[in-house]
Amino acid sequence: ISVTTSVSDQHLSLFGTLEHAMETEMELIHALPKTGLALFNGNNENSTKLYYQTKKKKILYKSKPEKKDKHIDFSATDIVADKNGITFSTVIKGKQQHFTSPLLGNHTIQNILPAIYIAAHLHMPVPAIKKAVSSLTPPPKTMTKKVLTNGVTLVDDTFNASPESVSAAISYMKTYDKKKIFVLMPLIELGENAKQRHYMLGMEMSTAVNYVFLTNNNFYSDIMKGIIEGNGKCVVKTAKANQIAENIIDLAASGDVVLFEGKEAAKVLAKLS
Repeated sequence: ISVTTSVSDQHLSLFGTLEHAMETEMELIHALPKTGLALFNGNNENSTKLYYQTKKKKILYKSKPEKKDKHIDFSATDIVADKNGITFSTVIKGKQQHFTSPLLGNHTIQNILPAIYIAAHLHMPVPAIKKAVSSLTPPPKTMTKKVLTNGVTLVDDTFNASPESVSAAISYMKTYDKKKIFVLMPLIELGENAKQRHYMLGMEMSTAVNYVFLTNNNFYSDIMKGIIEGNGKCVVKTAKANQIAENIIDLAASGDVVLFEGKEAAKVLAKLS
């Protein structure tokens, strides 16, 4: 059984082209035996393309499918995401089942769905699957939450950063009503798409986040262009870890959220937690 969760330009500078990255991913599919099963994430455009190229037995899964979607074999609906976790429904063997997970952000459903499908495929009882999903814990430094004594929430997502993870982090912060502070290490290994990707992230941050602290000046102008054209009121500042930490101490109050994205952001988090 193989699962293709995503193929993106995250490591484009290493692969050279997106086509090379997709060819490399297809090596996994080619390695499957004739009796194998390939699962593909329908929320990812390139993963979906690989689904249509695959001749072996395959499953296309998707979180929150739309009416225009075709060939979706397994999906999540009735999705509710809040600051403490997610709930959603899916159909197993013709019966709708409801799931709850403490993982943060509705993007995590794209990882939970194939696990549920495989568990049911291997005849794991549904109650046992539900119990497993309800007790999932994130890997270290991957959307892990800590609430300080002053009521400020710190979210650690510093293990790795990609355009998709940054976008997911921005989406998660929308579940908070008060001040939203984002500490971001500009992304690397995006190759020729880097400027456009940072511009698009700036557009997303523009109206969703109150403050963005960048750990270096890379792609600053592209991020700022996105924020300005996004017509938001997001404040952007580039500074060293000590300075960012001091700014957060001055800004953050009870009910606010501070999210740390990327390895350099971990240096700021270390000074606050």
